[in-house]
Order: sequence, then C-alpha cells, then structure tokens
Amino acid sequence: MDASSTPSPYAPAAVNPSATTSNTAASSAAAETSVAGNKGGSSGSTTPGAVVTARPARQASIDIYRGLVMFLMLAEVLELMNLAKSYPDSTWAQWLRFHTTHVQWIGVSLHDMIQPSFSFVVGVSLPFSIAARRWKGQAFSSTVWHAAWRSVILISLGILLRSLGKSHTNFTFDDTLTQ
Repeated sequence: MDASSTPSPYAPAAVNPSATTSNTAASSAAAETSVAGNKGGSSGSTTPGAVVTARPARQASIDIYRGLVMFLMLAEVLELMNLAKSYPDSTWAQWLRFHTTHVQWIGVSLHDMIQPSFSFVVGVSLPFSIAARRWKGQAFSSTVWHAAWRSVILISLGILLRSLGKSHTNFTFDDTLTQ
C-alpha cells in the first residue's frame, strides 16, 4: 500500500462518482446521504458530490502525552518534591523529588522537559485541531480569530498569575502559560 492510498485524518474523503456524473434523483439522494454521513449528521447545506473532509480521529498517544505534561505541571503546584523531606529513606520519594524540580545545570529531569513538551504537544495537535474545525465547516478566518483570542487570554492569565502578590505587573514571558 503506498502513501497515497493511506487514509489521513485531514485528507479529503472519497467522493461519490455517481453524484458527479449522473443527474438522477436516486444518485443525488445517495450522494447527499453519503456527504451527510461523512459529516456525522451535522446540520448545514451540502451539495451532492462535494468533497468532504474526513472526521479527524482522536490520537490517544497525544492525549496520554498531554496528560503526562499536565501531571508534571500539577506536581509542581502540589509540591510533590516535599515528599522527599518526609521520607528521606524512600528511593521513590527521592526519584519523585528529582523529576518534579529543576536540575541545577547538571543533567535533565522530567520537570525540565515541561515547557518543550508542552510546545511539542501544541505543534503536533495543531493539524488535528484545524482538521476538526474544517470538518465542522468553520472558515479558516474563524479558526485564526479563535487562536488569536485564546492566545490573548492565555498571555493575560500568565501575566496575572506572575503578578499576584507583587507591587507591580510582571510582563514576563518565561513561563509555559504565557509562551
């Protein structure tokens, strides 16, 4: 099987050829049913024989990786590294402390990989997100505006969180949320 025959979550789905070559009522109805079926029965007018983008499938690997990154972010907030103080003889607690704090210029821990991993997940998820929005019939301009608005919110939240309890506003972009 070559790459051109492999279905892609964001490649155009097959078009019913009878809908484009025949003007009979039966083939038009079959094409409309086929198109509506590909769109998951969502509302909206479609023309018979129109190319419909296939519904993108969820990628479990991306969801699992995102969950790991979120756990590492939460581990910092919950201060799981302090378990090592309570259990100094536990190798598991020492391992958890090492991987939930920054390493001091020697080696790398899981905690040091949060920001690059988060950026990686965003980049890998982007084509699937765009494909899902296209499948729902949203215009590209709507997707761009949604991304811009979401960016403004996330940057504002990051600045707010960095400024809480401070006498001035910290316009820093060195944390995961604002980046």
